[in-house]
Amino acid sequence: MQVQAGRDRSFYKWLAKAVLTENDQRDGPLDARAAPRVFSHGIAGWINKRRLAHVRSKPMQRLMPVAPQDFRHAETSFPQGGKTPSKCEAASSTSVHRAPLAELHVADVSRSPLHCRYLRGASRDSGSASLVGHLQQATKLPVSDTLLRLGRRNSLMRRLLIAFGLSLVMSMLAFCQTPHRVAILAGKLIDGKSDKPLENVLIVIEGDKIASVVAGGSAPAGVEVIDLSKATVLPGFIDTHTHVLLQGDITAEEYDAQLLKESIPYRAILAARNAQIALSHGFTAIRDLETEGAMYADVDVKMAIANGEVPGPRMQAATRAMAPTGMYPLLGYSWELKVPSGVQYVDGTDGARKAVREQAMYGADWIKYYSDRRYHFEADGVLHSMVNFTDEEAKAIVDEAHRIGKKVAAHAIGSDGIAAALRAGVDTIEHGDGLTDALMDEMAKRGIYWVPTVTVGMYVAPGRGGNWPKMAELQRENFPKAIKKGVKIALGTDAGGFDWKVLNQAKEFEYYVQYGMTPLQAIRAGTSVPAELLGWGDKAGTIEAGKWADIVAVSGDPLKNIKELENVKFVMKGGFVYKNEMR
Repeated sequence: MQVQAGRDRSFYKWLAKAVLTENDQRDGPLDARAAPRVFSHGIAGWINKRRLAHVRSKPMQRLMPVAPQDFRHAETSFPQGGKTPSKCEAASSTSVHRAPLAELHVADVSRSPLHCRYLRGASRDSGSASLVGHLQQATKLPVSDTLLRLGRRNSLMRRLLIAFGLSLVMSMLAFCQTPHRVAILAGKLIDGKSDKPLENVLIVIEGDKIASVVAGGSAPAGVEVIDLSKATVLPGFIDTHTHVLLQGDITAEEYDAQLLKESIPYRAILAARNAQIALSHGFTAIRDLETEGAMYADVDVKMAIANGEVPGPRMQAATRAMAPTGMYPLLGYSWELKVPSGVQYVDGTDGARKAVREQAMYGADWIKYYSDRRYHFEADGVLHSMVNFTDEEAKAIVDEAHRIGKKVAAHAIGSDGIAAALRAGVDTIEHGDGLTDALMDEMAKRGIYWVPTVTVGMYVAPGRGGNWPKMAELQRENFPKAIKKGVKIALGTDAGGFDWKVLNQAKEFEYYVQYGMTPLQAIRAGTSVPAELLGWGDKAGTIEAGKWADIVAVSGDPLKNIKELENVKFVMKGGFVYKNEMR
């Protein structure tokens, strides 16, 4: 590796001074002059020259024995660094004699670390021969002069290696600090904020962020170019309601089987697979809304993705979710059996606050609770439900979460559950099939997001029967009303409620267009709007300078056919290309 360009001799003077001992300072200019040769021409040649140089006139003035309690800090001073010091070394540490080397007698030498160091080598070569005999025979010099040469040669080598290592590390750091640059040539760009697509746009990426977006620009020299000139480029999709630890559960029996027959480690392995599926479909970020009995495994999946152990979207996790005792599966089993629960059971205001703190302690980004259950229609034609928590309990959950900086999502399907969640002050309403005009007005006024999860409703309704088909139709009726009233709608699919391998999450875009959104509105509902919901409005959701390089592409024009979003050909997350079928 070459030395960083532009480094002058002052650097090497400083480096040489840094690795010399106090007694060697008068030789600093010699080392400083030689340092550039070490790093430019190799260390070995310079060491050989120094070996042939004259012996410096100053003596090695003192031996510095190591105190017994400091052996753990002194191990690197011995050739067998990291091993337990020998008896000889231990003996040397008890000595407090620090006379100049020239004044040492043989008895003094026999106690020094230097004696121990060379005695081991000598005894291997010639058995019981004394150290003094070996030194005199090998060098034909007095003992003190020979020890001086050997000690100084060892010290010099160590200082040179330290200097070389420092320079190498600094050069590597300089190299690593230079971010990788790549340019994307986009034939058509839907950036998530503009009212119409842009043509022939150059997107320059440095590291994990977008550096510039220029219409008609040309790539800088030496920058890798990804040619998407025949594609439509968009921001990475964001799904704000997933369950990576579930594999689809149309019936109660299917749900129960997963909790009863699949271990949490096995479910976590499937979750990693599901995260990879989501990324391959173009979803570069998700909010995972509870583990359904898998405790805090979603935090582990999130961590594995963030650390680069497995590919997947950026994640925000809600961990366990909450419901009062007896208000969420698994239900109906013998009281003599200990069966898992799909949520954390929470009762009372104190229990609510404690549960919020506990989930936050284990890594929850969001707090989720189940506001209602048992959905039914009454004579007024409105979808009603049984509310789970008392108002005091629900408000305690929300208040505690907000107090510690967490947002709250409420599963609320019937109008009663939605109204209770709004009274508690939640940040998002999940599902919301039973929205009324009054409830929509309240949500629009307070800026509360609606996450419809149309895909899962349409998937499970035929198999569940009962009120479910009518509930799915009710969402279709309410959707255009919510758009007109200005309710913030963020894409969420409830993936995991349907099998990840069976349906593509991007199906949700198609439903939004069918229910009254324009294709551009639907795309924003799956990019810039959910980025704001997640608190990532300044980091994700649009393609503009300074944001994460989370970019996808399709071969067709989704403004003409929204189904194009179900066939993503290119996926980049954080500047890394995970999929490219546009070559």
